[in-house]
Amino acid sequence: MELTERQRHTLGLICDTFLPEQGEQPRATDLGTVDVVAELLGRNPRATERRAFLRLLDIWDSRAFALSIG
Repeated sequence: MELTERQRHTLGLICDTFLPEQGEQPRATDLGTVDVVAELLGRNPRATERRAFLRLLDIWDSRAFALSIG
């Protein structure tokens, strides 16, 4: 699945929230998690669900969403 640079950045922030860098343990993005997630989602046979995920990343990165959650 092709992600825009902004979508990759947003997904990276989400992944790093769940697996941040701790001591010598690298963060999720350093382990290539964004590429793995994009690859797995790209295998979903339902185009509607793939588009919905991309839209979710776009919304998550929007100013309106940021303002709505404070």
